Amino acid sequence: MIKKTTHFNMDAITIENDKIRVTTLPEHGFKVASIYHKEKDFEFLFQPSNKEYKKAYHGADFSKYDTSGLDDCVPSIDPCKYLDTDIDLVDHGDVWSIPWDVKHTKGKLEGEVELPSLPLLFSREITLDEESIIFNYKVKNLSGEDVAYLWTLHGLNCYNENTRLEFPEDLRNYINVQNDEVWNFDIRNLKDYPKNHTFKYYFTDEIKEGWALLDYRDKRVKYKVNFDPRDNPYLGIWLTTGGFKEENNVAIEPCNGFYDTLERAVDNKKVKYVRANDCDFWQVKIDIIDY
Repeated sequence: MIKKTTHFNMDAITIENDKIRVTTLPEHGFKVASIYHKEKDFEFLFQPSNKEYKKAYHGADFSKYDTSGLDDCVPSIDPCKYLDTDIDLVDHGDVWSIPWDVKHTKGKLEGEVELPSLPLLFSREITLDEESIIFNYKVKNLSGEDVAYLWTLHGLNCYNENTRLEFPEDLRNYINVQNDEVWNFDIRNLKDYPKNHTFKYYFTDEIKEGWALLDYRDKRVKYKVNFDPRDNPYLGIWLTTGGFKEENNVAIEPCNGFYDTLERAVDNKKVKYVRANDCDFWQVKIDIIDY
């Protein structure tokens, strides 16, 4: 079922079935504002601390607005220049801060937006399949030249000290991309992270199995993010234990480049190009697993 509604102070569109309700905000970057487990009365996504949304604009400072829900960061996360041009790529990308054109048909939400910075048309389709949420992505190059872009899933999840992060056993090595701190705790146990800090790291091992999950052990439910490493071969984790805006949330961030600015990804030769007048496609599937 799909219907128009509101979420806090903003117009919303929901798609739901017997188990899950997904709430989106078309005028606010087509943000996925809520993923709600009906039977367990449980919200997976971090909600705005002020219990309202402030209308953003292209190029806005992401930190000055709600840092909540699930957004797409494209064509960069951190601000930078596009290759050897004077084109500015803005904070957390082009699309989180501007309205999308959103349509809905039987069992499907479809949103698209043209990037202000680069000649790309970006789209996301949302469907439900029992206890799975399926995001099908497409980026279309509107120009006659290849275009480099960075895409990252930026989904901020709730957590408490009973929550555990899980990922494939062969992912053992990671790099702290914020500072020189060396951590001597188990990064899987969220209760072990020091308080009033922020953390951002990327796994440096080759990703063979594209998944990571949050196990909400007090609710006996898992939130599993699935992706194809052939499309998105890198995985980052963001976590704040009160160190950012006194908020507590965690993000599982599959991405197509390494890391955080398109400029750096190009220098690292770990970046995606969409060919001239062509399209790229990929999928992210979120499984809600009761146990």
